[in-house]
Amino acid sequence: MVGARLRDMVYEYAHSFMAYVLHAKVNPFALDYGDLNLEGLLSLSDIDENVDYSPLFAWGRNHAAGLIAVGGCSAMVFHTS
Repeated sequence: MVGARLRDMVYEYAHSFMAYVLHAKVNPFALDYGDLNLEGLLSLSDIDENVDYSPLFAWGRNHAAGLIAVGGCSAMVFHTS
């Protein structure tokens, strides 16, 4: 269970750091951790990268949105290799 939660954290931080590198997010550590109750904190079931993709699409930065989305997947490829 701990391994799965750690994997989830790496996945979401990969999205978040990619957004930070591409200037789509100010703080790469600012994830949305979901409900702040015991169950939510233990399960991390509602964790999210907390990236707002709407402005990227509105400003025509579709490539940046795509790279951010792929960032989490690429972290999992390297993690499982």
